[in-house]
Amino acid sequence: MEEWIEKAISDESINYIEYNKFINGELIDVGGSGTVFRYDWKDCALKIALKCLKADINLDETIIQEFINELKLLRKVCSHQNIIAFYGVTKDQNGVYNMVLQYANDGNLRDYLRLNFKRLQWTDKLHIAKEIVLGLMFLHNNKIVHRDLVSVFCVTCYIYI
Repeated sequence: MEEWIEKAISDESINYIEYNKFINGELIDVGGSGTVFRYDWKDCALKIALKCLKADINLDETIIQEFINELKLLRKVCSHQNIIAFYGVTKDQNGVYNMVLQYANDGNLRDYLRLNFKRLQWTDKLHIAKEIVLGLMFLHNNKIVHRDLVSVFCVTCYIYI
């Protein structure tokens, strides 16, 4: 994995961002394959998400390949307004590569709808549905099938692959 990422960085097909550019880290989620943190990006005045692969010597080769595939897909589709922005990668203080992604302030769509469904007007709900469809059409036009629609859509209707 590391060789592939380093080659992509040297070829400039993936941006490398120094880890010290990120401050005020806060844990967002821990999953089976890694963790996600929210940080402030000093230079850009943006909140970003750092997604890192679990640092484990015994990490399944399938999980490593999925991480690389996700990097490839993000690089391919992140220019669309309904897809979460992929800014590049960074290497944290433990020497582990992290994806630098746009942070969705309101979380995923499932949680947002659970909290706000009754307050939303039908026009808001239709707008969300339209944004989801536009993102999915873009993915499908790029021959990408999304595997987990419900849990990964964000309130701003960005699609996270």
